[in-house]
Amino acid sequence: SDFIPVPNFTAKAEGWPALFCWLIMQTVDHNPLGWSEEKLVKHQLLRGIGIFGCNDWAVMTDVLLALNRWGARGFPMIPGGKPNRWVDMASWAIGDTHAQKGAQTNPLNSNVFRTAWHAL
Repeated sequence: SDFIPVPNFTAKAEGWPALFCWLIMQTVDHNPLGWSEEKLVKHQLLRGIGIFGCNDWAVMTDVLLALNRWGARGFPMIPGGKPNRWVDMASWAIGDTHAQKGAQTNPLNSNVFRTAWHAL
């Protein structure tokens, strides 16, 4: 995987009032919609828009990913689940993010969001 040119986010951390934004992203290997979601998050990350326009942010995923790299299958997993803080811009791995389908194909994703809130 190759490094991608992410903006410098350190300047945004000093603003007031501060806003912390977060999202849950499906990943390529664990969900059919993962590829679309990873491409959308990459688009926003490169431009510093969406949650990346906030003072601080978190991208929550089922596995630990390097958000500052891009490979043939999207954001690559960080080997061994141990990010190098000098190299990796890591996602927050919160475990299983798969949601079952409910009535009329509505996702039953309240447990996934409850897990994310506990991570915050």
